[in-house]
Amino acid sequence: MVELLAELSRLIVRLQGRAFFQPPASAKEIADAEAVMGLSLPEAYRMFLRLHDGGFISPDPVDEADERAFADGCWNSHHLRGCADLVREYQDAFLREKDIDPDLEEWPYIPFCHTDGQEVLVFGPRGPNGIEPVLDAWHEVGPAEWGVLADSFADFLRTYVDSEGFPPTIGSTKG
Repeated sequence: MVELLAELSRLIVRLQGRAFFQPPASAKEIADAEAVMGLSLPEAYRMFLRLHDGGFISPDPVDEADERAFADGCWNSHHLRGCADLVREYQDAFLREKDIDPDLEEWPYIPFCHTDGQEVLVFGPRGPNGIEPVLDAWHEVGPAEWGVLADSFADFLRTYVDSEGFPPTIGSTKG
């Protein structure tokens, strides 16, 4: 994972003007996000957050000063969420599911990535191997029909780096 994050850092430098990643999240910010969600993030994602508190690679060069173009670049990318976004998206997803099932006590899925196809990638519940799979959680159907996109965040990040930020997903427009 360390080498993979180094590759991501080199990609960010190479794609200057298209790659926009935040400074690191603090250990407290990560712990606070986990506490609010009541779930642990995959260790590989914690490592990512300790390097970048979220970020994205735009399909086209963007001037950060142009707020609309920057927002469009983010919306049309595979945007990896930082701590605050993780919490907000998790809470929104939990409330949506609670509307469907009022008895719902917990929601085991962490929405960590908004895709260029306007779908969501989530960390699923930890498997027997101790690793959380990456699920392609499209909004038309529930969790029982979501597909496994990658066996782990590390596997997903490998594809993310290799595809310069646009790994194939169910709703991809580029990948």
